[in-house]
Amino acid sequence: MCGRFSQRYTWREVHDLYDLAGAARNLQAHYNIAPTDTVEVVRPAGGGTNELVPMRWGLIPYWWKKPLKQLPATFNARAENVVDKPMFRDAFKRHRCIMPASGYYEWIKRPDASSPISSALRMAACSALQACGRGGKTRRTASS
Repeated sequence: MCGRFSQRYTWREVHDLYDLAGAARNLQAHYNIAPTDTVEVVRPAGGGTNELVPMRWGLIPYWWKKPLKQLPATFNARAENVVDKPMFRDAFKRHRCIMPASGYYEWIKRPDASSPISSALRMAACSALQACGRGGKTRRTASS
């Protein structure tokens, strides 16, 4: 899974793809989104509609009591064991959301340094990364 991604789409693209509720917004392009950055995610809004809301990229489990600085990296989960891992299992079963994405970055290791390579997602104008998110008053979070 990627460690960084981009979001570059219009309100109409994301609205039409996910049938969003709410007023149109002027969405700004973001080309280098890193874990813990705030990103736009789609989540159920109730009544069968979806909404686009900002969340922090990275999961903060409901049971985590220590300072966030001590939280291990929680922005990637392997599909084959996400149901079993205590860190992700509750969010995976009960609190899913979608992180619309237009591209992602992978790094190629070279002897002298690592270089990012951008990959555009071509499935649609606005593709998605599956995420687990638990919205709250102060701790909105998303993890892909």
